Amino acid sequence: MAILIVAHDEASVIGQLILSIKNALSSRDRVYVIADNCTDDTAQLAAGAGAAVRSRRTGGPEGKGAALQWFINRERTALEEFNLVAILDADGQVPSDFVNEAKAAFNGEAVIQCFVKPVNYCGSAIGTLSALSEILEQKTFDRIRSWLGWPIRLRGTGMLIPPAALINVSDRIQTEVEDIALSLLFASVGIPIKKTDKVSVYDPKPLEPASASKQRARWFRGQWVAFWHYRPEVLKLLARGPAGWSLLGSLFLKPLWLLDTIILLFAILFYFYSPIISAVLGSILAFDILCLVYTIACLEDKKTFIKAIFHFPAFIVMWLRGFVLAFQKSPWRRARE
Repeated sequence: MAILIVAHDEASVIGQLILSIKNALSSRDRVYVIADNCTDDTAQLAAGAGAAVRSRRTGGPEGKGAALQWFINRERTALEEFNLVAILDADGQVPSDFVNEAKAAFNGEAVIQCFVKPVNYCGSAIGTLSALSEILEQKTFDRIRSWLGWPIRLRGTGMLIPPAALINVSDRIQTEVEDIALSLLFASVGIPIKKTDKVSVYDPKPLEPASASKQRARWFRGQWVAFWHYRPEVLKLLARGPAGWSLLGSLFLKPLWLLDTIILLFAILFYFYSPIISAVLGSILAFDILCLVYTIACLEDKKTFIKAIFHFPAFIVMWLRGFVLAFQKSPWRRARE
């Protein structure tokens, strides 16, 4: 197993992540840290924690996709010696059994997305609503896709990938949103993308509205760039029918609350001109609401999430602010910057 961690100025967190992984590694496993245009001690701390560090100096950060592409082209021969590549976020966390569970879940035939579990969101309505959004997507919508045999989206961390598949697409992932790029590239050539809830990685959520807006700004801009850059892959998936449409919707039709608001407005409009279309749109909206209710009902701490829903207007403002920030050019925009 090769674990890849792309890090840009992550000195405050990189050592902790590597140490949490290190004890579970076998002698044939390896942790690689791509120190991408770092201006702090990320490379030194990662090496001190036991990682193999590769420092990339290009004069300015260009995003995780470009850093991964650079690393894969440089270490192609080394990667071919592994059975499995896992890609993690530098500021994420993993449980102590991550390595063993990931190996057990991986069969070598498909790309596997681990469950990205939101953590550290309590005490913040914005963080809690962000966590609920991700849990809804993974626990309910992705479960439905899996039942139907449809591909799911990759999430940037907790991705388990066959080395040959990663190498084959490496020349085309030079974007800031490598999760969208990899999802499109794998799905468009028929490589299955499956989920597992048996393996988790932890994803801390931004608690402040300003931090969350910065994160959304990066997502918005990444969606626009990826949609245009990967036009051939988008068209291939459109031609595949519901399975392809579902994946594209998961990648690009965000946020769900905005999509549902648009559906509601059109349902009201068509009610006077075409009741059938209005009924279809209303059914879609009702399905989304039922999925939300079901998801909350399955959660252990229901009260926390129900209380957060009363702060939904602030959540909308956070998203709208992110949309505005998306037009401001700023590479590697992160929530904590």
